[in-house]
Amino acid sequence: MNQILYTPKFHASGYADVTEDVSIPDYIPEVRRIVGVRASSAADGKYLAGDALEIDGNVTYTVLYVGGNGELSQLSQTTPYTGRIPVSEDVPSHTITAWTSPEQVSCRVTGPRKVTLSSRVRLGAMAQGETDVSMKIPEKSEVRKKTAVCS
Repeated sequence: MNQILYTPKFHASGYADVTEDVSIPDYIPEVRRIVGVRASSAADGKYLAGDALEIDGNVTYTVLYVGGNGELSQLSQTTPYTGRIPVSEDVPSHTITAWTSPEQVSCRVTGPRKVTLSSRVRLGAMAQGETDVSMKIPEKSEVRKKTAVCS
């Protein structure tokens, strides 16, 4: 009986630093104090370029802050990034799965209507390949089918 077993063929990680200076439009309250910042990232594309895997994507920042009149306000900003992970083996790009995770997320107020958003995006990639596993069952072996569950 032949069975297919999937085994890891490639696993690597890397980082992409993302920084964006944002000017806040006039129709949004100015920033007095940052309450919190969250970031989420996505890998939109992956490409093999020589001996590296390039991953393109976006980081979306959500900043919660206290505005000029003491009101609670929110600002969202999406920033693109590109990162590279070294690939040492011959792995077809269609077998590679990529993922991302933002780390060290920060927001600095640089003016009443300016903030600097930054994070370090962790990039990960892996690939699995098929391995043929042949199972030999002895001729005199007995195979039983389980028909009921005992309690």
